[in-house]
Amino acid sequence: MITSLGTRGRRGLAVGVLALTGALLAGCSGTPGTGSTDGGDGSLTVGIVSYDTTTLAAKAETDAAKAAMEKEGWTVVTQDPKGDAAQANTICTQFITRQVNVIVISVFDTTQMAQCMTGAAAAEIPVFYLAGSLQDGVAGAISTTVAPPINEYMIEQIKDLPKLKILAMTLQPGAPCRAREADLDEKLKAAGLSDKIEKHEVVVPGQVTDAQNATAAWLQANPESEGADLVIWACFADPAMGAYAALQQAGRQVPIYTWDFSAQVVEPIRKGYLAAVLAIDSAGEGAQIVDLIKGHLKGDKPQEVDAATTVVTPDNLDDFLAEHPEFAS
Repeated sequence: MITSLGTRGRRGLAVGVLALTGALLAGCSGTPGTGSTDGGDGSLTVGIVSYDTTTLAAKAETDAAKAAMEKEGWTVVTQDPKGDAAQANTICTQFITRQVNVIVISVFDTTQMAQCMTGAAAAEIPVFYLAGSLQDGVAGAISTTVAPPINEYMIEQIKDLPKLKILAMTLQPGAPCRAREADLDEKLKAAGLSDKIEKHEVVVPGQVTDAQNATAAWLQANPESEGADLVIWACFADPAMGAYAALQQAGRQVPIYTWDFSAQVVEPIRKGYLAAVLAIDSAGEGAQIVDLIKGHLKGDKPQEVDAATTVVTPDNLDDFLAEHPEFAS
């Protein structure tokens, strides 16, 4: 199916067991609830609806949020819906039944979490989004979309290729992926490249294998003998790693552009397979979500904050690793 597609920034979880005892703002008017406890914010219980523990970026974000909250002395409960929105709503409902103080949702957006949002509003429990956006009824959000840096960098690199063909790995259930894809669609249209894209919707769980198989089929359909200028775009790093495996198996090298830096992408970047990866500061997101929760409980207005990011390429990889030795191993 041929369709069109759309270096720094900032973007950005919670639920639990204690009863709400303070005055709370009702959600029926679209205003997020305001949870409180007798001990201020020091005795909060936070429930995190994660996205999928096999998705490295989402896991890193929820792990960082959990660690930052526990550092505050909060009780944190997490559950994994394995990328399924219906299961995520069920988990959220369970947290509401337990009368948690705060709910944090990873990756899913409010349209997918309607049941959760309705229940939380009725129970006057504030809901925060990690890797999401600030929508009606949301108490705060950390945005990790940061679409322009990678999309702009890629288009600058590929715009003059005479036989351009792009394989785009998309994920409609993921809010950051949808926004990144929409941004790419827009920018490719502006560059006159909308007819150069073939999209593949990856499956979660199993995203790495699914992407590997899709890339292998695409490479077979575009043999080296045709001389096409091939490029791969992945809306997050897991399918990019699947594409990398397929390229190695086929003995071919095609530049890949993606999001979410981890230790796994170091070698592919160094070898030139990954042309650019957006590194998102997961640890920083943990501190950011804690600050949003504290601010909300003190009466601050809902806000969306960008997570800190850096575009990493083969040219600046060593400098990035020097600043972030946790990835060097």
